[in-house]
Amino acid sequence: MLARFWDDGDGAFFESPADANGVSIRMKDGYDGAELAGNSVAAELLWRIGTLLERADWRVWAERSFAYHARRLSGMPQAMPYMVSAMERAASAPRHTVIAGPRERDDTRALVRGYDSRLRPDGDLVVVSEETRDALARLVAFGAKMPMKDGRATAYVCRDYACRLPVHEPAEMAALLEE
Repeated sequence: MLARFWDDGDGAFFESPADANGVSIRMKDGYDGAELAGNSVAAELLWRIGTLLERADWRVWAERSFAYHARRLSGMPQAMPYMVSAMERAASAPRHTVIAGPRERDDTRALVRGYDSRLRPDGDLVVVSEETRDALARLVAFGAKMPMKDGRATAYVCRDYACRLPVHEPAEMAALLEE
């Protein structure tokens, strides 16, 4: 995505790659309609994954895309509501919830259902099991370090990489998510 569509001069993404045949003018998507603009999705993805994986370089690309579109959206934000949403998310402290426990266990599934039952557009969920811990350690280092406690599925609700005390019950997790 970055190699083929990124505009290093002005920021944001072109709709076509530099080597596209028959394209004389490379345009940039600037409208979220029935289909979201590629720029909105790309900027939100870079910010979200960059935050989750602690990749400052990806967040910088997202910020450059936000800056490019902010100039255009200052007079008409309704043109790109998904981009505005991504910008709002980036302006807030990152929120992550880590659930440690085997995916097939009832207590893990109950915590995941509890998380999924709430609208959390500003947060991400990471489920860590013993089978995935090593792979996650290479990607989501902070999440892979969080173990099950007392042999039970455990939820860690984090804001700006600072986590509250671990909890086991969906209602306890819900209360932390609402703070």
